[in-house]
Amino acid sequence: MKCFRPGQAGLPNGAIASFLETRSGELWVGTVGTYLAVWKHGKFEAFGEKKGLQDDDGMSLAEDASGAVWVGTDGAGAARFQNGRFTPYSLPQGLQSKDVWAIAPDRDGNLWLGTIGGGLSRFRNGKIETFTTNDGLTDDYIQALLEDREGNLWIGTRGGG
Repeated sequence: MKCFRPGQAGLPNGAIASFLETRSGELWVGTVGTYLAVWKHGKFEAFGEKKGLQDDDGMSLAEDASGAVWVGTDGAGAARFQNGRFTPYSLPQGLQSKDVWAIAPDRDGNLWLGTIGGGLSRFRNGKIETFTTNDGLTDDYIQALLEDREGNLWIGTRGGG
């Protein structure tokens, strides 16, 4: 087992909020209030507002079917990292909250974004569709998402499952 202390090899000093290992073997680390980092060539490379990420909080991480890495932030929506740059998705693109604490891809190529206070959003074919308590959710504060092997989407909310 390899252990790193904050600041060692470029590991962020903030509290770690999320991890992602991509299909290509990259390890992404999301933190609260510091920056996003990816393990490359024996050290962590930092990504934050100075490199195009709209917010330094990496609350959730996921890889979509195309291999793009998605980052859910606490205050700037989500961002898609592909071809060396971030593309932001927030209120102007249709999200109902700027706080994205959960992200999960599904087998149909959709990406689900769980927001704090804005319900559950589905990103499909470049468009965002949102579902809230008006559509049957138990709460609009989505904190965890998972598609199981049978294709069911599990949604963890502040108000239960």
